[in-house]
Amino acid sequence: MRLFSCLFEMEDEAFLVKAMNCMQQINFVAKNYSDFIVAAYCLKHCSTLKKLSFSTENVLNEGDQSYMEELLICWNNMCSVFVRSKDIQELRIKDTNFNEPAIRVLYESLKYPSFTLNKLVANNVSFGDNHVLFELIQNSSLQYLDLSCSFLSHNEVKLLCDILNQAECNIEKLMIAHCKLSPDDCKIFGSILMSSKSLKVLNLASNNLNQGISSLCKALCHPHCTLEYLVLSNCSLSEQCWDYLSEVLRQNKTLSHLDISSNDLKDEGLKILCRSLILPYCVLESLCLSCCGITERGCQDLAEVLKNNQNLKYLHVSYNKLKDTGVMLLCDAIKHPNCHLKDLQLEACEITDASNEELCYAFMQCETLQTLNLMGNAFEVSRMVFFPRF
Repeated sequence: MRLFSCLFEMEDEAFLVKAMNCMQQINFVAKNYSDFIVAAYCLKHCSTLKKLSFSTENVLNEGDQSYMEELLICWNNMCSVFVRSKDIQELRIKDTNFNEPAIRVLYESLKYPSFTLNKLVANNVSFGDNHVLFELIQNSSLQYLDLSCSFLSHNEVKLLCDILNQAECNIEKLMIAHCKLSPDDCKIFGSILMSSKSLKVLNLASNNLNQGISSLCKALCHPHCTLEYLVLSNCSLSEQCWDYLSEVLRQNKTLSHLDISSNDLKDEGLKILCRSLILPYCVLESLCLSCCGITERGCQDLAEVLKNNQNLKYLHVSYNKLKDTGVMLLCDAIKHPNCHLKDLQLEACEITDASNEELCYAFMQCETLQTLNLMGNAFEVSRMVFFPRF
């Protein structure tokens, strides 16, 4: 808002137009009516914008209606930037509560077929009971949709999935982390995974999905599922889920990334997953298991996977109590000729100087290993040993 305020106070419209038409990216937070006046004055003169990020907090949904008419006039002027700047590719809305007139103004500004928005992010945004949002995302040019931290009711999940199921929908990346999704919502998303040809990335992190994971996994095992990237971190997954996910790893031929960090996996659950991960035809390339309650006992199963599965390239096991004993097992596996690991994350795994030489030898001998993260462990830098890689 500082730049907007300077341009507003100059009262030089010719200079304002030149300045605003040099901008391709704008990020602002309008916290009150005065901010709206300033932002509206500047944005209505902008026609070259490609990226816009804004937050209006609760200004558009306050109880005081005394100046709401004037506020909506300002909001109209602010939204006119979408009509003037026809090349906006990315829109980010954060920490904003809309009332019905405000969301309708936004929709009217974005609905034109010539408006080719590629990326829409609406984080911690309340649209009230208005379903205009779901009309916005029907734009066939939209490929990236992030609704994380915005509450989605069961009916809204249905509306979203109806859109994803349309042939003209081209959304490839869908982020709906921390949206208070329920296990019942998994059934709806399951139907999309079996039918959508465009959806490649799905982030469901920080939703309570434990009871619904079977429906999701059934869809992931379907031959028509083409998902490549799945995030289920902090989803309250428990022991009943691991057999379902193991079957996904066994059957799915497109899933290359799986993140189940911050779930109650433990060594017992890891053993179940490793039964599928060890198979040579398991196509998974990236596995994130940070903060999963894994100990040195689980490293034995991971080591066998590294020795047998040449597809696994990225392994993140940070914030697990692997200790030196577990890391020694991983080091032995990394040196195996069948191990093609590129990235190993071992942050805060309770490793000490006792593993120093083995880690260095493993890094030296594994030609594919490019990244080794050892932050947060009890190493004495002065005692670290490094060997040249030839």
